[in-house]
Amino acid sequence: MYLHPWKQLRVELGFGKERVGRYTDHDHHFHASHKEDLVRVSVSYDFHVGRFGVAPTLALDSVDGEAATIAGVAFVIPF
Repeated sequence: MYLHPWKQLRVELGFGKERVGRYTDHDHHFHASHKEDLVRVSVSYDFHVGRFGVAPTLALDSVDGEAATIAGVAFVIPF
């Protein structure tokens, strides 16, 4: 779910599943993947350049009690 509280500012709240696991350990035992609940909160600001947009983004993810910070840039092409 996105919210645009002010001008080009965008705030996101999302829920989903993340696939984790699936590996072979040092004794060659295969471990199947499983899914864990994911919650993401992010904020970005859209800068428009002609018909395109560039949006620096900062996201905070929480998966099974662990937190991760993700920084990136989104390139937006409206259609």
